Amino acid sequence: MRHWLILLLSLTTIFTSCSTSQNDAETDRTGLELIENRKFNEADSVFNEILKGKPGSIPALYGQGLVFERQLFFYDALKNYMTIIENDASYAPALEGVMRINGWLGLKDELEQAAWQYGKLNFDDWSDNLILAETYIKLEQSEQAAKYLSRAEEMGLDGAVADVLRAGIYRLEGKFDTARTVFAKALAAPTGSALFYNEVADFYDVSGMSDSAVTFGEKAVEADQKNFNIFLNQFFRCLKNGYFSAARNIMKRMEDNEDTFLLRNYLDFYYFMNRPEYYLASISAFKNLQKRAKNISTFFNNVVARVELRDQMTTDNQINQIITQMDNEGYAKLFVNYMNQRLAGKLLDIRDFLRAENILKGISGWRLESREYNLSRAYIYHNTALFDEYNALMDTIYNRHSTQPDWLTAMADIYSHWTIHKYPDAEKYYRLALKENPRYRPAYRNLVQMYYDIKQYDKAIKIAEEYPEFVRRYPAEAIEKAFCLLELGRYDEGLALFEKNIVPLKGDIILYEKVIDLLMRKYEFDRVKKTVDLMLSLCPDNPDILVFSAVTETDLQDYKKALQLAEKALEIEPNNFEAAVQKAYAEYWLGRKEASFAAFEEMKKNNPFSQNLQLFYSMALVDAKKDMGKTGNLVRGSITIYRYALKSHLNLVDYYRQTGKYDFAEQEAYNMATLFDDHPKAFYYLGWMRFLSKKDGAREDLQKAIKLGLKGEELTRARDLLKKLG
Repeated sequence: MRHWLILLLSLTTIFTSCSTSQNDAETDRTGLELIENRKFNEADSVFNEILKGKPGSIPALYGQGLVFERQLFFYDALKNYMTIIENDASYAPALEGVMRINGWLGLKDELEQAAWQYGKLNFDDWSDNLILAETYIKLEQSEQAAKYLSRAEEMGLDGAVADVLRAGIYRLEGKFDTARTVFAKALAAPTGSALFYNEVADFYDVSGMSDSAVTFGEKAVEADQKNFNIFLNQFFRCLKNGYFSAARNIMKRMEDNEDTFLLRNYLDFYYFMNRPEYYLASISAFKNLQKRAKNISTFFNNVVARVELRDQMTTDNQINQIITQMDNEGYAKLFVNYMNQRLAGKLLDIRDFLRAENILKGISGWRLESREYNLSRAYIYHNTALFDEYNALMDTIYNRHSTQPDWLTAMADIYSHWTIHKYPDAEKYYRLALKENPRYRPAYRNLVQMYYDIKQYDKAIKIAEEYPEFVRRYPAEAIEKAFCLLELGRYDEGLALFEKNIVPLKGDIILYEKVIDLLMRKYEFDRVKKTVDLMLSLCPDNPDILVFSAVTETDLQDYKKALQLAEKALEIEPNNFEAAVQKAYAEYWLGRKEASFAAFEEMKKNNPFSQNLQLFYSMALVDAKKDMGKTGNLVRGSITIYRYALKSHLNLVDYYRQTGKYDFAEQEAYNMATLFDDHPKAFYYLGWMRFLSKKDGAREDLQKAIKLGLKGEELTRARDLLKKLG
């Protein structure tokens, strides 16, 4: 990645040499300096002023695009960059911008196309060739990566940095021992530069060593605190690896003022999308929508959040806004094609197949041969019962790409989708991908995940044993196998494998939540306690680990320990909202009810949209049978299908039960059992509510709950209910 001081110097040279007046060139430089100092509003005004007089000014379009990019208005930045490329495909800074953004968004088809265009420019600077080497490593194309790394070295790339990338290439080629040796050599002679640390972080990241990746990413940020790309690399690295506490630390580095208001909202947006807290993500997008009423990024990001919230009406409305804006403004065809592909993907997520197909018909150019476009069409054909067209397209894709593991894996992903569920065909293509490249991790990971998702854990374990290198080399794959073992009741094996592999991933709160939720569902409370103690010993100062441990201790009815953990989290991170929620909730169970309710009310004033707050506050109110009319709104507002999903549904069932609305309670319990069809509590509550509402099926539901492993007081009550049913 190009260092921004180098980029700034090169841009001023480019701008001065363009067919632009000297005054405009000076103005462009002023705008760039304002961007570097995060004076985004002033910079935007500078470039807008130039564009009023010269709408096609490439330097000004680029400068405005950079303002958008630095505020995370990615789609508006791409609009500018693609407008430039459509007029001048040799304008390197715009291509770099397209590569950066699509790299952060994880859009490999787009990244690969931009890299191909960028490579045609034949740069004679090490930094440009380094960009290409990095990109092709991400795309797992070792030959191309090696070519550009060699060029970068010839042109003066630092040797230690080159060794880190070379180690990454060796990994792609399966030369793991050589990769280890070369990487150790690089670490023994560090340059101390931000670039070096960033490359080391990337190497650890692709190697599956999240903790080291985040640690070295933090060193990169420290080494060059003004480098926005390194800042954002670390932010997205933390989110991808479940290191949300580290992500918040990165966010805290961004000063809070009018210039950074939009940027901070979008940092919040991406944070909440990954956490996931989709309603709060939508609120963040809406705040920016209020600031910039006509902005493609605000509309589209709201679409992304609303799709996850299953809000089809708002999704349709925002998509209409985007299409109308693209039509009215006459955007570059490159960008319209790009956005049409993104919009079609979101329409497919809400199963609006016909409208997605209509949008795809407007796409032209290289995307007609892309994975995303062709597999979107296949998905539409199958879901609209055009099976002959579906089969013909899949055959065509295979015939053209039968030796490419990424295409084979993408085909398998379509076959394994829950609306198609042709699992034997999916396995066939995953295995073909692994035959072509035995080291291709996405094919292995998706194959194991497919069988995990459909609860065929024994098959997932057999695949893990058939390809042992993945489990041996990647801690996350070993932990996935551990989850399968735990699902089958092989607790000692599963937890031993988890404990052995969690250290390199110890800050990943998602993995911690998953293993605890699994063990709680199995009523393995002693093993839950052991796992909590393990994670607290590994991460004694991680606020997220402390907070979720507090949640777990409350579930285990150790309220004093829950309070201690929440208070420790607040000592480390005083503004940790979730820690404050857990502190108030623990205080409720310790008998300090009025103080607890007062704390909840104060938090509600400051953060009224937090489902996390609404859930735990309403759980306390339902237990206390307090203000049941007002409580109902909180209970319903806390319903989620993501974090704490089971808790939120149980709480609503209990609310309806306590208010005597047994029919509503039974309906909600039915919804819960549909969502959590492997959870004994869901069927226990469904059977109980059907008993209370005098509806059929109570016996079968209670028996299923027992079969799924119901234990403790709930098992005793279920048996009593069965006796009453006769």
